[in-house]
Amino acid sequence: MPDLMTVLRETNRLLAAKGLAECESIELAADQDTANVNLVGFAGNERYAIKVRVRNLDTMARQRCVANALRERTGLPIPLHLCHSDEDDELPLVVMEHMPGEQLRLLFQSATAAQSDALARDWGRCIARFHGASIEPDDCGGWPALAVAHAGYLDWQRMKIRDTIGLLDTLGWPPDEVSAVRAYLLERDGSFDEPAAPGLVKRDQGPRDALGLLEPEPHVSALLDWELVSPGDTLWEIVDVFVMLYVGGLGRVWPAFREGYERESDAEIQRGEPLEYYTLVRSLIALTWRDQDAARREQARELSRRLLDGESPVVD
Repeated sequence: MPDLMTVLRETNRLLAAKGLAECESIELAADQDTANVNLVGFAGNERYAIKVRVRNLDTMARQRCVANALRERTGLPIPLHLCHSDEDDELPLVVMEHMPGEQLRLLFQSATAAQSDALARDWGRCIARFHGASIEPDDCGGWPALAVAHAGYLDWQRMKIRDTIGLLDTLGWPPDEVSAVRAYLLERDGSFDEPAAPGLVKRDQGPRDALGLLEPEPHVSALLDWELVSPGDTLWEIVDVFVMLYVGGLGRVWPAFREGYERESDAEIQRGEPLEYYTLVRSLIALTWRDQDAARREQARELSRRLLDGESPVVD
């Protein structure tokens, strides 16, 4: 992380080039990303959201283009991306409109049950609208074809799951459970080459990646992290949301999320082998998330057991 004065100087250089008000000061944002550093810039009564990028540096121009296009075409609460550094020797910054709100993962813990359900329902609506959005790849510099993007993501998940299975013994899993997981995955290896639910995906899709407000009524106020948008299987993202909520002790809001998603998409989330396979893969990978404690690892293990027993927790 560079010092704040360097970030301030580089942010103001980008803002000045666009004829925008420059910041008088900056500070670290209260809610941080898992990888990139987030800051807030203050310019009189105006605020900016500033992200210092440490990964996916080659996608900054496309991120700005895609996010702004989706904001205009869908009406979703996506921050207006104002400017970004575009030279290799510059500090990698993206400067965006600042949108108020608190991460959903925190709001779900402090809100009432009714407020949490309303938030989750609106979140489901937002993600369904994004999944069904239309944007031409040539509009923003191009991206892989659907089949190529899906195959690449599937290969990446399989690589991660192989690494995770190697850790199950050290996490205290008995040999019979490890063998059952191996057999389940091996039986399905090479399957699911076609996306079950084609659409736009953005990979970062969890309660850290959206902000919400409770007034005047509970609603999603900002959708964040647009650097990895591409075609793909939207079922992965539905599963990601479910697993993050379930493992994070927030499974109580899943039915409301599902209701909002299905109402907006006008389609039910269907039980089936892709759904169960994706859920097992993501529940196992959740065992290695860096912020996991023993209780969350046990939630991930319970979810895996349910799937191996033939349940489909996402829809059951």
